[in-house]
Amino acid sequence: MQKDMVLQIAADISEEALAVARENAERHGVADRIAFIQGNLFEPLRGLNLKADLIVSNPPYISKKMWAELQPEVKDYEPSIALYGGEDGLDFYRRIISESPEYLTAGGCLMLEMGYGQAEKIKNLIVQGNMFENVTIIKDFAGIDRVIKARRKG
Repeated sequence: MQKDMVLQIAADISEEALAVARENAERHGVADRIAFIQGNLFEPLRGLNLKADLIVSNPPYISKKMWAELQPEVKDYEPSIALYGGEDGLDFYRRIISESPEYLTAGGCLMLEMGYGQAEKIKNLIVQGNMFENVTIIKDFAGIDRVIKARRKG
């Protein structure tokens, strides 16, 4: 790797998802700049003393109630591990928000995709943790709150 290149890490619990990510990276000529690691959230990074300027995640966010109402074409064909986020759909957000400061540089950004109607709950989780500032909600093209961005204090 060249000295001035930035290391990018793509992590996922699913080896199948990582295989698709590798294939896409190869197709676009960037695979040599990405380390693909399999594991649950930050577990594969423990002990590596790495700090990131940006952490981006699209965690599972379907709640128990939403799961029961999911369309069969989604529920029956998408892996539940990629969709189900616990009773209220926020289990992974709680973990990411509480664990990510250890892996973010001061001033680094956390960006999370979220499901319909979850923006304020996730924003409250971020604010309550008191590790982030400049919390911003970004809408998708349909005008729905879709991404939340926060900057690590310090």
